[in-house]
Amino acid sequence: MASPKRSSFKRYSLILALAGAVSGVAAGMLAAAPGGELEKQRPTWKIDKIPDAPILSPAEAIKSFKLPPGFKIELVAAEPMVQEPIAMAFDPDGRAYVCELRGYMPDMDGNGELDPVGRISRLEDTNNDGVFDKSTIFMDKLSIPRAIGFMGDGLLVSEPPNLYLVKDTNGDGVADSKTTLLTDYASKNANPEHMANGLVWMLDNWNYSANWSARFRMAGGKFVREGTISRGQWGIAQDDVGRLFYNSNSAMLRADMMPAKFLAGNPFVANPTGVNASVAGNKTFPGRVNPGVNRGYTKVLDDKGVLQSVTAACGPQIYRGDAFPADYRGNAFVCEPSGNMIIRHTLEEKGLNVVGTSVQHDGTSLGFPKIDFLVSTDERFRPVSLYNAPDGALYVVDLYHGILQHKAYLSAYLADQVKQRDLDKNDGHRGRIWRIVPDGYKQPAKQPKLSTATSAELAAALSHGNGWWRDTAQRLLVERNDAKVVGTLQKIALGKEPGTTTLGKIHALWTLQGMDKLEDEVVAAALKDADPKVRLQALRAGEQHIRKLTGIETISMLPDLANDPDLAVQVQVVAYSTPANRELQPTANKIIARHLSDPIVRSVALSASAGRELELLQSLLADAAFATAPAKDKQGFFNDLAECVVRGRSADRIDALFALISTVSDKQKADKLALVQGVAEAIAPDPKSKAPRRKLRLAKEPSGLADLLKSTDKKVAELAKGIDGGLSWPNKPGDKTPPLKPLTSEQAQRFTAGKELFTQLCAVCHQPSGMGQEGLAPPLLDSEWALGTPNRTVRIVLHGLTGPIKVGKKTFEGEMPGLQVLTDDQIASILTYVRREWGHEADPVEPAFVAKVRKETAGRGEKQWTAEELSNIAK
Repeated sequence: MASPKRSSFKRYSLILALAGAVSGVAAGMLAAAPGGELEKQRPTWKIDKIPDAPILSPAEAIKSFKLPPGFKIELVAAEPMVQEPIAMAFDPDGRAYVCELRGYMPDMDGNGELDPVGRISRLEDTNNDGVFDKSTIFMDKLSIPRAIGFMGDGLLVSEPPNLYLVKDTNGDGVADSKTTLLTDYASKNANPEHMANGLVWMLDNWNYSANWSARFRMAGGKFVREGTISRGQWGIAQDDVGRLFYNSNSAMLRADMMPAKFLAGNPFVANPTGVNASVAGNKTFPGRVNPGVNRGYTKVLDDKGVLQSVTAACGPQIYRGDAFPADYRGNAFVCEPSGNMIIRHTLEEKGLNVVGTSVQHDGTSLGFPKIDFLVSTDERFRPVSLYNAPDGALYVVDLYHGILQHKAYLSAYLADQVKQRDLDKNDGHRGRIWRIVPDGYKQPAKQPKLSTATSAELAAALSHGNGWWRDTAQRLLVERNDAKVVGTLQKIALGKEPGTTTLGKIHALWTLQGMDKLEDEVVAAALKDADPKVRLQALRAGEQHIRKLTGIETISMLPDLANDPDLAVQVQVVAYSTPANRELQPTANKIIARHLSDPIVRSVALSASAGRELELLQSLLADAAFATAPAKDKQGFFNDLAECVVRGRSADRIDALFALISTVSDKQKADKLALVQGVAEAIAPDPKSKAPRRKLRLAKEPSGLADLLKSTDKKVAELAKGIDGGLSWPNKPGDKTPPLKPLTSEQAQRFTAGKELFTQLCAVCHQPSGMGQEGLAPPLLDSEWALGTPNRTVRIVLHGLTGPIKVGKKTFEGEMPGLQVLTDDQIASILTYVRREWGHEADPVEPAFVAKVRKETAGRGEKQWTAEELSNIAK
C-alpha cells in the first residue's frame, strides 16, 4: 500500500522512484524510522478526553458511521473472509478479487512484514443479496502484494518487483498459471512509499498505475510498454471522458486536464500547466478528534485536536455508477484513513480546467457544524480504496488496522499515541469491505455475466448507465477483437444504432481504436457530431491517422476545427501541430493567438513545438494574425520559446536564435525584449545562487550578439551584457574560463552508467532536462545542492532529506527517503552524471568518496538530514 498515512508534507526526492530497476535492491531499505525526539514533538492542541480505540465488530463499527441523509452503508465482507484488504477489482461476472496485505505493520517494528503471507481472495455473492458469502483463496504466499487488475482471461497481480499475469485454467477458483510480465514494478520493500500500484484499464485502452512512470497494454498479441509521467501516490481513477485523477497524501486531488503527452512533451518546460494539476482544496471536516496522525503535534490539527487538512489522502474515485442520485454522477470521492473519513467533491468544467468544490453535511449530532461525506468515530476505520461496482454502489475497502503509518516515517509523537490507545494490538487479521447505497436502493435482479456475453451484447453495453459496465465491455471487445462486431461498433460511434448514448459513441470509438479497426471515414464523420465530447474523443482516438498522415478525410477537416465552438477541440488541433504535421502550423497559430491567455493552451503549444521551437518563433514573428494577440501573453510565450531553444544546447540553433532576434524590428521592441529575456533566463544563472558559476560553451561567437550589445534599448543591452558574461567560446577576448577538465575513461564510463540509472530512477520526476516538476520533485539543473560540495549531496542520497529546503528561488517543504540500498558505484555514477549533464561542470564523484561518507554517517541510521544540518557540513 502506498502509505495511506504519512507526514502532512509533500514528499520531494532528489533521487526518486527506485522502482526495483537497479540491481542490488534489497529488503529493508528504510528499516528504521527517523522518529525524532518525543519531547520536541509536544502538541499544542487541548483535548479534554481522547476516545479509546477498541476493536469493534462489524456490527458495532457500522454504528460509528455518519452519512448524508438519503444514504446508508452496508457490510459486504469482513474478517476472516478478507484480511488487511488494500485493493480490489470486479471480474466480468461481478466477482471481487481482493488484494490482502496481511504482512502490513503487524507491530510498531514491522516484524515479519516481508514474510510471504499476502494473498488474493476471490469473493462471490452466490444468492445475489448484495453480500459476499463465498471466499476462495485465489493466490497466496505473496510478499507485500500491491495491486490487482484484469487482462484477457487472467488477473494482473503485483508482487514487487514483479507483475504477473495469473490464470485459473481449470475453473476451480485457484490460480494455477503465472506469467511474469514485468520485473520492475516497484521494489521488493516493505516501505510503502513510492511504490507502483493501480493497474486500471482506462478509456484509451492502456493500463495505468499510480506512482509509476510507464503504461502498458496487449496489442496484436504482444505486451507493449511505454513511458509516461509518474502520477500520484496511492490509487488512480478516470472520469467518463478518460481524464486521469490521482492524489498524494497531502494533496486532495490532482488530474491531467488532457492526456499528459500533449502537455508535457517538451523536456525544457518546467511544470507545464494542466498536468498534475490541483483540482480541489485540502480542507477536511472529520467527525471526531484526530490526535493519531503522524504530524499531530503541528498545525495540521487545530487547538481542539481536529484534522484541518488531508495528511493521508489516497484511493480517489470518480463516481460513475447508476445507483446514486443524478447530482452525484461524476463527483470525486477521496479516502482519508488517518481522519477516518471519505471526502466528496463536486467537479465542474471551467474552460479546459476541472474545478472541485468540497461538499459537507450536518454533523451537529457528533458535535461538529459540518462533516465530510462519510465519517466514523472508530479510529481503526481505515478507508484506503474506493470502487465503482457492477451493482452501481460505491465500494469502500477498509484496512481496519490500528497502525496506519509505516515504521519508516513513524514519528515519536505518533508512536506514543499508538501505545496510549493500544493501536498496535489488532488481535489477529482484520479487514472489511463496505458499500454505500442510497435509501430505497434495490439490488439488481441479476449479476453481470459479461465473460460469456456475445460481442453484440457487449457492444450494446457500451451505452450502459454504469461506467463499470461500459469499461468492462470495452476491454472485453478489444481483447476479443471480433471482426464481426466492427460494423455494429461503427454504427454506435456514429449514433446510428438504437439506444446509443453520447458515452456509448465515445466508448465505441475507443473500442475500434483498440481493435485497430478505427477507419478514417468513421473518425471524420464523428468529427461532425453535435456533442463536443464526441468530436474531441474522435480526434484523440484517430491520432494515428493524423500522425501517420493516413487519414486523408480527417486531416482535411482539421483547419475547420480551428473555429470549433469547443475550446478543447481547438486545442487538440494545436497538439497535433508537431514536426510531422507542419502543414497544421498556420491553423495552430490562429488558435494559439486567440487563446494565448490560457496557460493550458500555451502548455500544449510548447509541448507540440518540442525540438522546433525556433521554427515556431520564426512562424509567429511573421504571422500578422499572431501580432494581434494580447501583448503580455505573446511576449511571455516568446520568452518561453527562446528559453527552450537555449536549454536544448544546440550551438547551431542557439546561433540561429541570436540571428533571428537581431532581425526583429524596432516596431516589435517588446517582442525583442521578451526574446532576450528568455535567452538570459536560460544562460545567466541567478546571481544570488550558491551554485558554482558555469558558462555555456559555444564553438563561436553568436552572430547576432554584437548587435544586441550595441542596442539602443537599455534593457536589451543590459540583458545582452549578462548573456555575454554567461557565454564562452574559443579566443573570446577577456574570457578566462578554464578549459573543462575532461573525465577519465573510468569517470566517463560512470557518467554513461549514471545516465541510464538517472533515466530509470529519476528522470520521470526530475525530467530528462533536470528541471523538476511542481508537486513532485525540485530541479537539479543549476541546483546548489546538486552541484555544491559532494559532502552534502552524498549525504542526501544516503540518508534522505526533510524540508524546508531552498532550491534556487523556491523553498520546498518535503521529505525524501534515503537510498542506502544503492551501491557506492551506483551513487557515484548518478551524481557524476547529474554534475556533468545539462552544461554542468562540477567535479565528478568517486565511489571511494561515497564509501567514506557512508562509513562516517553509518551511525545515523535512517534519520534524514535537514538543510540547516547540511549547511554546517564542511566543503
